[in-house]
Amino acid sequence: MEDHIVASATRLRLRSVRYLPSFLIQIKRVQMQIESAYGNLGYELKRTENLTFWTKSLWLNSEVLKAFHRSGTHQQGKPSLKVWCDEAVHGHWSYQKTGLPRWEDVERQLKLSGRFIPLDQPSDAHQLGQIPDQKWSFLDNLNTDAQ
Repeated sequence: MEDHIVASATRLRLRSVRYLPSFLIQIKRVQMQIESAYGNLGYELKRTENLTFWTKSLWLNSEVLKAFHRSGTHQQGKPSLKVWCDEAVHGHWSYQKTGLPRWEDVERQLKLSGRFIPLDQPSDAHQLGQIPDQKWSFLDNLNTDAQ
């Protein structure tokens, strides 16, 4: 088993506000799963403009991250993303700092090595493998320990 900390991130943009209630219920369920997941070292969710949601989390190692991704509510909710989202990308990387990564670093990592999720009705940007630039402010990173 690997023994280094792994950061994980997602960026999800909903196609329509009509998917928002179901998405928020699913997010709450996944958050409850994360809170009790072995090996989770931290998690944050951020909503930005245009129904876009970002997540970042830290895990003890890649094995516990894989176990989380393949279990429970997280696994059950994945098929819905294909319908709900027109942009969806996720990724993970070895992480050497303490505390969660800054949102700018999450965006950079997803642009460098994120994997685009197959979607039923992807946006043009998603089809081109592009993540639109996000404007982050100082306030976006107030809860983040790693600077």
